[in-house]
Amino acid sequence: MHRLDENDIIPFVVWIYMSTLLPAQSRDWAINDHREVSRMNKYEALFILKPNMEEEKRTEAIEKFKSIIASNGEVLNVDEWGNRKLAYEINKTKEGYYVLVDFKAAADLPTELERNFRISDAVMRFMVTRKEA
Repeated sequence: MHRLDENDIIPFVVWIYMSTLLPAQSRDWAINDHREVSRMNKYEALFILKPNMEEEKRTEAIEKFKSIIASNGEVLNVDEWGNRKLAYEINKTKEGYYVLVDFKAAADLPTELERNFRISDAVMRFMVTRKEA
């Protein structure tokens, strides 16, 4: 049988004492076992596609953006508003195909999604906003 001496007990006592001095947020390292937990925020993305696109290409573009979201998050709702008149002309175009996507994701996903919106020739305008909880 192993007999406990002061070398075995001192680190444990110091750990307990230090954890009581720290605020609750700082003590999470002891409780969470050093695992990082990423918080999922709610977002919505509204993007406008070119109105003269074929339906097949339009569906392909929407699915591409949905798959980007699904890779690091969760798509909650996709609402296709269809062709609508723009508030102002964009490149001599008066209409656009509006798509609204609600999703949950980590904080770094919106920047990746915006990067893909900028690259895509099909997207005329876009806006990604974080929803309040």
